[in-house]
Amino acid sequence: MELFDYDRTLTFQRDTKLLKKGIEEFLEYDYVGAPCYNFVKDQTVQNGGLSLRNPKVMEYICRVYGWKRDVQDLLVIGQYSSAWFFAEDIFFCLRLIKHKAGTLAPLEAAKRFSCEVKYELGTLGYHAIERYMTEEEIKRINEQYTT
Repeated sequence: MELFDYDRTLTFQRDTKLLKKGIEEFLEYDYVGAPCYNFVKDQTVQNGGLSLRNPKVMEYICRVYGWKRDVQDLLVIGQYSSAWFFAEDIFFCLRLIKHKAGTLAPLEAAKRFSCEVKYELGTLGYHAIERYMTEEEIKRINEQYTT
């Protein structure tokens, strides 16, 4: 099988956890990840550490828009990123927003999908919360669905 045989791919880094079932809720989007709260107009860049993506749309963005196009926009948004502007999640989200190259999940859907920089309960999963949250917040997130 090849990547393009799939309608969606799940990017799942080592500092990521799925907390419950329900990924089907997010299949309508070409990209959804935890909100980074770096806003472009009224939409937020979304983190790629735990993200659900349409590989066909991601390939289209790479082919049509490339890295060098919009480099000034990448610099402006990237100045708030720990990865500066070389982060691929910023690359894809900016093009989804600016060129409407696919469907980026709205903020409320992204907040239900994953959390990272801001404490949220009710998410499907999380990415890298140890960098941003207290031990108590991490414990509450990890135990929210256990009974």
